[in-house]
Amino acid sequence: MLLATVSRLRSAPSAAEWGATVSLLYNFGAGVSGDTSGHASTQTSGGSAGVQKSLPLGEGFGYQLRSTVERSLPITGFGQVAYQGPYGTYTGAYMRNGAVDSGSLTAAGAVVLVDGALMASRPVQDGYAVLSVAGLEGVRGFLNNQEVGRTDGRGYLMVPRLQSYYGNRVSVSDGDVPLDYEIGQTEQVIATPLRGGAMVRFDVRHMRSVTGALRVEAGGRATVPAFGELVAIAGARRIGSPVGAKGEFWLADLPAGRHPAQVEFREGTCSFDLVVPEDAGRVVNLGTVSCTRLEAVSQLER
Repeated sequence: MLLATVSRLRSAPSAAEWGATVSLLYNFGAGVSGDTSGHASTQTSGGSAGVQKSLPLGEGFGYQLRSTVERSLPITGFGQVAYQGPYGTYTGAYMRNGAVDSGSLTAAGAVVLVDGALMASRPVQDGYAVLSVAGLEGVRGFLNNQEVGRTDGRGYLMVPRLQSYYGNRVSVSDGDVPLDYEIGQTEQVIATPLRGGAMVRFDVRHMRSVTGALRVEAGGRATVPAFGELVAIAGARRIGSPVGAKGEFWLADLPAGRHPAQVEFREGTCSFDLVVPEDAGRVVNLGTVSCTRLEAVSQLER
């Protein structure tokens, strides 16, 4: 953007004063902008130039550089660099006014306690929230669709710049959640009081698929329950799977532990306990699983 102005100022009994100003403002993108301007009149003249990058909403750098020249006044210059990290804000500044130099270094941070979670943070001046993603590290978090950071090793992300008493949209990226996890709602709207906090939990469950092959051992012989139906009970959920020609089965999202199960096939119904070990993998192969408590078809009919 280019701005140009011309002025004429008359203040009796002095003679009229003519003046002109030209300014150029340019946006480089990625939060970086620059400007330069010059002015002149019958009484004075000067100019200034500067470039700056605004701090991001989350972690990152920002800076500002500016210099000013005025007729009959010493040259002034100013420079500042700021870093916004996960645990604080750090700023270094330098100023020169003629032959006089000065500088400063500042650091600021905060410690908050939310629902038993102790968090170090950037300065808290308004509302704040802690996003919780069930112990998953490296999941990106967003405030009003702008990235603010990633979760730590505990699955927590501190968001210190909420607007108090208003709805703030916080969300997480489902693309950062591993494939063996299932995530529910990825966005929530929350409001906090001034300098008040909230723990925002996102429902994430570890998905575990269980495979194996069934054998029914009863009456001194082993039978493959081919083309039957397997059902396992996990809490209040019934998880089922068809049984293949060789007894193979596949159960989706069956947690670790001991679960009552039964397989129904052409010869009857066989009940057993299906034991799923703790395993960090996405698929748990139980190998061959035997069932011995068979209720034959003839017994069921009687």
